[in-house]
Amino acid sequence: MADTRFSDGDQPSWYEFESLTWISLALHVLVVPTTVVAALYVRRLTAMQAAELGERPLTRVPAV
Repeated sequence: MADTRFSDGDQPSWYEFESLTWISLALHVLVVPTTVVAALYVRRLTAMQAAELGERPLTRVPAV
């Protein structure tokens, strides 16, 4: 196999992350899962409130 190191021993530049890459990674790893969990929590609270008020829970309309 060919050696991918440069003559001075450094790694190739494609190992280096730019700041935009870190921002994108933070959005995917932190923000997206947090949004999903928050949406599921709000959905559960809505169902609990509907049950407490004696209303019918939100259901999907069957396809015709």
